[in-house]
Amino acid sequence: MVPFTVKKNGNKVWIGDSGKMYEREEILIHYLNMDMSTLDGLNRLLAEYKRKCRYVIQYAANYNENVHRAQGLLLTLVSFFRLQPPYSCLDIPPRICDEGELIALLNQHKFLFGYGRTNEYVDPRNEEERFLADEFGFEDVVTGEAYLHAFYVDELILEDDEYESDVIDLNRKIEQLFDRYITLVDDAVRVKNVYAPFLDKYNSEDKKKAVYDLFHLPTQPDQGKQLNASSAVKLIYGVDEKGELCRVAEYTSLGDFLYMELMEGLEENSVPRKCANCGRYFLQPGGYDTEYCDNIAPGEDRKTCKEVGAKNTFDQKVKTNPIWQLHQRAYKTHYARMKKKNMTQQEFLNWSEKAAKLRDQCLAGKVTVEALEAFLTEDLRYKKK
Repeated sequence: MVPFTVKKNGNKVWIGDSGKMYEREEILIHYLNMDMSTLDGLNRLLAEYKRKCRYVIQYAANYNENVHRAQGLLLTLVSFFRLQPPYSCLDIPPRICDEGELIALLNQHKFLFGYGRTNEYVDPRNEEERFLADEFGFEDVVTGEAYLHAFYVDELILEDDEYESDVIDLNRKIEQLFDRYITLVDDAVRVKNVYAPFLDKYNSEDKKKAVYDLFHLPTQPDQGKQLNASSAVKLIYGVDEKGELCRVAEYTSLGDFLYMELMEGLEENSVPRKCANCGRYFLQPGGYDTEYCDNIAPGEDRKTCKEVGAKNTFDQKVKTNPIWQLHQRAYKTHYARMKKKNMTQQEFLNWSEKAAKLRDQCLAGKVTVEALEAFLTEDLRYKKK
């Protein structure tokens, strides 16, 4: 949408001149957890308007309607991405977020559009109303206090060799404008189509093979399925917000930034992972292997996914393993005896320590199930007698 500068020092990331700080890969995780349903298939519509907004006779009949619908779509995209990092940290120029880039671009070439057209609100040939209309082309349609520019393709201009280079220049700029937005959507959708499946594979299978496949398996030419964008990233050195030396990178696309976030995480063996409980991605620090995040679990007020996940994992282990079932039945029985004062707390602790040791030996095949069961079902009350 617009270029931006990123400062990096260790795991800290600063976006633009706002001083807003993120952890490394925090923005990548934001897009991994984003609902992409509103963007799915959107590029097909952008590609359609890219054709229909070109200055050609083929689309002359509905040109003005297509221009304003396309501009509405672009403004919707701008409104959406202005709320997402890194763009939420930037000052977006008014020509992009207010008037709209497409309208601004066409206004720069207003001498190409339908001079002499009239409508029920403004007659450009009327000297008294001429201040409401441009001398060369577009009309200002009065709607209350607002003015909407109406654009019309002029067949006579297309047939005039004098304007040929101007038409070519306008069409090239129109295509470049839509390509930037198509790339922006692709960059976001790529996180779901490429990065998320890769990370799931990386965290559950052979890591080296997952990385090899990421770079060597052919990618599909569908929306957002290419590995990364192709624009160059300018890297220099500067100082961060604390005056310390840092790397400063200038990005022209969201895709390049997210790609570098992912690659730097792989270098440090610290990449996002999908929580096995809530399904949202979280940053897994290097050297640690955990399946659950520290966020509050769905449906819980205080318990985290890590706490809920640990209990679920334990319950599943007990449910599917007869050795664990024996141990847990005996543990609950002896715990109840302690609470009823039928055995002391120290007796219970001594018993539970021996029981856990025998359980682990049985799981390892060093102790028979019968020997474990005999110990677990032994009643200490009768043993004392």
